[in-house]
Amino acid sequence: MIRCHGFRKLNKFINVSELATPLLVPAIEEGFINHPITHAIIYNYLSDRKLKDIETLILGCTHYPLVIDEIKKCKSYLRKGGVTVSGGEPLMQPEFTREIFDRCHQLGLHTALDTSGYCALEVAKPVLEMTDLVLLDIKSYIPELYYKVTHVSIEPTLTMAKYLSEIGKPTWIRFVLVPHLTDVRENIEKLADFVATLTNVERLEVLPFHKMGEYKWEQLGLAYELKDTPPASAEMVQQTIDLFRDRGVEAIGAIAI
Repeated sequence: MIRCHGFRKLNKFINVSELATPLLVPAIEEGFINHPITHAIIYNYLSDRKLKDIETLILGCTHYPLVIDEIKKCKSYLRKGGVTVSGGEPLMQPEFTREIFDRCHQLGLHTALDTSGYCALEVAKPVLEMTDLVLLDIKSYIPELYYKVTHVSIEPTLTMAKYLSEIGKPTWIRFVLVPHLTDVRENIEKLADFVATLTNVERLEVLPFHKMGEYKWEQLGLAYELKDTPPASAEMVQQTIDLFRDRGVEAIGAIAI
């Protein structure tokens, strides 16, 4: 049921069990989405003894025929646009993402992948073959600071960035500017120096930290670590843009709300 490995990191007290549901695939492909046949299959799976002591059940399905049908409905007004797969992290479901992009190309649609680059490169390569544009999020550069922000190593992301440059894959780098966290001048300068070595980067976007999502944490009853962090000012955004431009990087930014 649950194939996203990141789900396991939500809470150390949560036990996640996977239960394969292969009979659902042909049922869905035959169009039996809301049908007694599908209901019977699901009921049969839910009767599995593995689910006896489970308190919460999440049925997860990222079935590409359903997604492609929705994309087809929009095709007439996409014109010069295309389809971007974001997340979460789409490379946690590489087969699904690649299939979506393959189908999009068959429809004549441009494809873009929004990723943190945190995965094994060999896992990403088949997806990148079907990707027209990569939006690569590099949330920081100094390793210790990157780990503080993301709780993972920066190395897989840098490895992907270098590979994208080697194969000439069009890429936009996205950097989130957070006051009192990622705005350290040394951090920005080192990221700018790194990006300047890449030959495939069409532009770098400075994304200013904002407060729009704070209410979600409150609704969930969770402590928001950035509660006292102010939005990035227009002046701070411009100073950051200038540091990138000084190194020949085409950088743009926006004003935080």
